[in-house]
Amino acid sequence: MSFPATPTTNIINRATTYAVNENGAGDKTIITVPAGRLFVVFACYVVASGAGTIEVKSGATAITGELDVSATVPLSFGIGGSTPIWKGRALGDDLVFTTVGAVDFDGWVLAAEVDQV
Repeated sequence: MSFPATPTTNIINRATTYAVNENGAGDKTIITVPAGRLFVVFACYVVASGAGTIEVKSGATAITGELDVSATVPLSFGIGGSTPIWKGRALGDDLVFTTVGAVDFDGWVLAAEVDQV
């Protein structure tokens, strides 16, 4: 998978931590991405107050299948790494978590927005 070039030499230096603080089931927009840009996710850590699942999406397009998450089994990807784990599939697509379960989801996502070349 290739990633678009950016005006700076290191995308991770432009990354921001986005809070995940959601409850209940449904689509949850984690990052609102402006037109003409893509999100690039470097790390993600989410726990739930009970058993639930999260599906990661780029807009309406699934990036992952359903991933199990709970208080004892967190969703944890890319911690300590600088290689992107997910990226937007189309310009302007938001990062969306589709959650299943009547539980609270809390954590963070480390991501940057990049220009398409």
